[in-house]
This record gives sequence, C-alpha cells and structure tokens, in this order.
Amino acid sequence: MVTGTQRDQLRKPRLSRLGFSLIEVTIALGIAAFCLVSMIGLIPVGLNNCGIAALQTEAINLLSAVAADLRNAPTAGVNAGFSPRYNIQVGDPTQSTVFYVNEDGGNSSVLGPKSQYRVSVTTVYQPNSGQTRATWENVNVSWPAAANSKFGQATLETSVSLARN
Repeated sequence: MVTGTQRDQLRKPRLSRLGFSLIEVTIALGIAAFCLVSMIGLIPVGLNNCGIAALQTEAINLLSAVAADLRNAPTAGVNAGFSPRYNIQVGDPTQSTVFYVNEDGGNSSVLGPKSQYRVSVTTVYQPNSGQTRATWENVNVSWPAAANSKFGQATLETSVSLARN
C-alpha cells in the first residue's frame, strides 16, 4: 500500500526534470548560431546572382528590341535599308554595325563611361537579286561594354530572319 508521503513524491516532479540543462541550452544556441552564420554568408552570393540576373534580363530585352527594329526597317523610301530606332543598315554583308547602349537606354556609336552593353549586328546571308530567300542578320549583345567588370564578360546572340524581297 502507498502511504501519503510516497503519494506526494509521485505527484511532484523533481526539480531537475522541469527544464533544460545548461549544457542542452548551450548546444542548441551553438547549432542556431552556426546556422545563422551560414545563412548570412550566403547573402553576398544571392545579391551577386540577383545583379547578374538583372543584367541578363536587360540584355534579353535589348536583344528583342534590336530584332524588332530590324524587322521594322523599311524596304522602300528615303530610309530604305536602315532600321528606324537604331539606324542599323540591313542586308549589307560588307557592313557590320556596332553600337553601345547606356544605362539610361540611349545609344551611341562610341564607348562612353556610362555604356553598359555592346551590340553588334552582322548580315550573315543576303540573297542575290531575283532570289526570294530571307536575309539573315546575327545580333550579338555583350556586357559589360568595357570588358573589365566584377561580373565578367557575358554574351547573348540570336539570328533574325527578314523577308525583304
């Protein structure tokens, strides 16, 4: 049979079992600190990747804009053979057009301090007169415009087919 004193001892937990020991708390804090330091160490990598992704997105948009500009070049009239926005000569295999795009979206034929992208357009195939084949233009966007950068040199390239005859 259980006496009153024994019953009281069964009901009351011992003080040593009420919480965590100092060693357990120290180990938990050490693990948490290690995880936080590891995550903080990844922040510069994430910011660098974010910057690279932003530059790539701008370069893709620029590549699309140049391709659309080439497609909108008139085939007759005063400005025949030149694209309306970037003034690129279309369909001349002897002529390669290079221009630089600034941070604010403006373009220039010379490399400037604010130049961010270098755009090169080259005619790959121009059909002979009388042929009904498409004109092929290679469009190359590279950044940074000046090759010395912490991000390095990156390039996007596409070909544009133009039905010009």
